Amino acid sequence: MMSDFSFTQSTDKLYMRKQGVFWALIVLMAITSCKEKNRFERNIGDSKLTVEIHRLDKDLFNVPDGELEAHVADLSQEYGKFLELYSYQIIRVGSPYHADYVSRLSQFMNHETVRLAKQEVDKTFGSLAKEQDLLSSAFSYYHYYFPEKVVPSVYSFVGGFNESIVLADSLLGIGLDKYLGSDCEYYGQLGFPAYMQQNMKPELIPYDAVRGWVSSEFVFNDSVDNVLSHMVYHGAIQYAMDALFPKSDEALKYGFTNEELAWCKKNQRSMWEYLIEHEILFSTNHMTITKYIEPAPFTQGFPKVAPGRAIIYLGREIVGAYMEKNPEVTLPQLLALTDYNQLFREAKYKP
Repeated sequence: MMSDFSFTQSTDKLYMRKQGVFWALIVLMAITSCKEKNRFERNIGDSKLTVEIHRLDKDLFNVPDGELEAHVADLSQEYGKFLELYSYQIIRVGSPYHADYVSRLSQFMNHETVRLAKQEVDKTFGSLAKEQDLLSSAFSYYHYYFPEKVVPSVYSFVGGFNESIVLADSLLGIGLDKYLGSDCEYYGQLGFPAYMQQNMKPELIPYDAVRGWVSSEFVFNDSVDNVLSHMVYHGAIQYAMDALFPKSDEALKYGFTNEELAWCKKNQRSMWEYLIEHEILFSTNHMTITKYIEPAPFTQGFPKVAPGRAIIYLGREIVGAYMEKNPEVTLPQLLALTDYNQLFREAKYKP
């Protein structure tokens, strides 16, 4: 009979019996963590660049009353393709070149929910200097590793709480009204669940933006569609996040709280054993894959304290083990791999 997921009771007894071993392991883990973080630091030299966040949120909404029609031509000139993306995909008012565009745009801008969103954005994001600095650093590393790839132009917008990160060819948009802070009263009123509100905070903007861009450039491409392949794929993306943000807080790169990340580290072996014992690891069932890979309030079958997508941490550990055994493999080569099950076999992962 397969066992249920048991975490703290058995392991806590073991730790109590072996206090010396426990603290030795903690010290070893801390040393290993520092080494892992430091080995991603590079002298990126000529790859350094500056990313400017073009603030459509300000330039659009700060138009004087009655001057919107005249201002649209200037916006089209300055924002070009992104204004089209914003109009079509995000706020869905149609083409900027359509006869009734100004009327539809004005209606959107004057909607009560949108006006409230804009007010909160102005209070929260008077400046995006911190976000620009982090994006500049991350995309400088990106340019260092992938000199042949396009670094996107970045824009901020107010979308009426519709979108967080929007991606298109050479364009990256950030919906500032989706990052007003976990305690923003409007999120609960609009029905966003608590687990989503937890990550709707300004400090996650650079990480969501870069993860979204990297994921769009290196999409899942394995012929085997199971839980393990998705876990390893996302682990590779997470490995790239470590390479692009070598000095950043580890939890932020996952989108976890510090407590959630600590839980994943402590229960790594128990998570792995549960996936094996319940025959989840090689499941090709779409619903099962979704339950374990997509954002959720918690990971099904795990204790409620476990974050959703907790097994992404295991995927990152598998990829880390693979890269340790194959130091000649570069980041571009890692992300170009499409046989994630083969990567797993070569990693010889042992939690």
